[in-house]
Amino acid sequence: MAAEKDGFYTVRGYQLLHQDESLMTPSMEDYLEMVCRLAKDKPYTRISDLSEALNVRQPSATKMVQKLAESGYLNYKKYEVIELTARGQELGEYLLNNIFG
Repeated sequence: MAAEKDGFYTVRGYQLLHQDESLMTPSMEDYLEMVCRLAKDKPYTRISDLSEALNVRQPSATKMVQKLAESGYLNYKKYEVIELTARGQELGEYLLNNIFG
């Protein structure tokens, strides 16, 4: 990649070049961790359960779930359940067990 030869990036440019957990915001981490917590009882959760657990409105939860789905952490389609992907399960478990546990 030609841009890599130059070796100079803004922080945002570097993040865009290396998109992975580097674009995970603290809020995204909170949502993913809660989905992981809720998925311990059953393999899926719903927007209503997530918004209630996080004390946010359902439209706010929907927007964040869509972002997490676009990033490959969740499987979600409008009006359906939320499921963790393998990537989401791995990071969610890490957040649950290593950050506070």
